[in-house]
Amino acid sequence: MRRALVNTSARKVVVLNLSAQQGETDGMTIADHLRVLNQYAPDLRLDVVLADPSTVEDVSDLEAVAATMGATVVLRQVRTGEALCHHDPLRLAAAFRDAFEGALGDVTDLSERDGM
Repeated sequence: MRRALVNTSARKVVVLNLSAQQGETDGMTIADHLRVLNQYAPDLRLDVVLADPSTVEDVSDLEAVAATMGATVVLRQVRTGEALCHHDPLRLAAAFRDAFEGALGDVTDLSERDGM
């Protein structure tokens, strides 16, 4: 799978976890997750790293690690409003749209864009 991900011309995104996985990622920062991925697949290039801002301890650190992998960090609220840590499908879809359509900033008024 690693070889296929490295060699594909498809755009690649990593969606970061909303919480630590007990026994696996305890004590790791969000940026640490990317560091481990980079350690195991140093030739993997990414386009986007998507994270919920509530999970990011240090945005600068995350951006630095993502940059080493060729990626831009996109911060979007993608968690559900529930106490449990689940990705909201509609919010996640909107974040993917933003990331892959190049709308990395705030949402703009479409009437302004269309000259109305």
